[in-house]
Amino acid sequence: MTTKTILSVLVAAAVMTAGAPFAAAERIDLSVGPATRWMSSASVDPISDRDSSAFVSTVLGVRVAKVDAGPWVTAEVSYDHGGLSGDLFSSLDTRLSLDTVTAGLKISQPLFTAVSAFARGGMGLAHGHLAMSSVARPDMSASDGDWGGTTFAAVGLEARSTTLVQVGFRAEVGYAKGQSLSFDAARERDDDDVLHIPTAGAAMGELDTDGVTLRFALVLAY
Repeated sequence: MTTKTILSVLVAAAVMTAGAPFAAAERIDLSVGPATRWMSSASVDPISDRDSSAFVSTVLGVRVAKVDAGPWVTAEVSYDHGGLSGDLFSSLDTRLSLDTVTAGLKISQPLFTAVSAFARGGMGLAHGHLAMSSVARPDMSASDGDWGGTTFAAVGLEARSTTLVQVGFRAEVGYAKGQSLSFDAARERDDDDVLHIPTAGAAMGELDTDGVTLRFALVLAY
């Protein structure tokens, strides 16, 4: 199932919910945990010899509606922080940091008393920062950053306690897709009070961060 398909399903469910009997919001959810994204694009190869990037993912959600005898609808805001590092031709240290902020919806359907299945998706902004430094001369470095739009969709399972303050665990698999990030090498200087001859930056290319994601999280809900 593609990102576009899952997002379409979420939008359709939200529209149906708007005209259906619903219960008032009852819970605020907070989930924090590790995530991994496998970026299969060849544009990642010069930065790192591995395609997987580790992230810390934080999601804040507020249940906004519940269809009678149906699923919960939760509005969410997510923040992910992670990156990659490696060396290029054993002469340059490379470091990529990637931050994404998204807003979206989660549709949850109870399966058992404490277990539910869900689909979630959203869109937002991603910021990448690429830095390179010489192995022989660490003081010689260049870096650049860029912004781009991003979307994601995921499906998973969640188990929670049935107490007033709920504690649980979430696991999901999904796909993230966004605009390519473009970087130009600009030499970093720490002597701003010194007059330098202007120099042109060199294009470091575009980076495609699309990939399959796997997330695990601890959930606290009230």
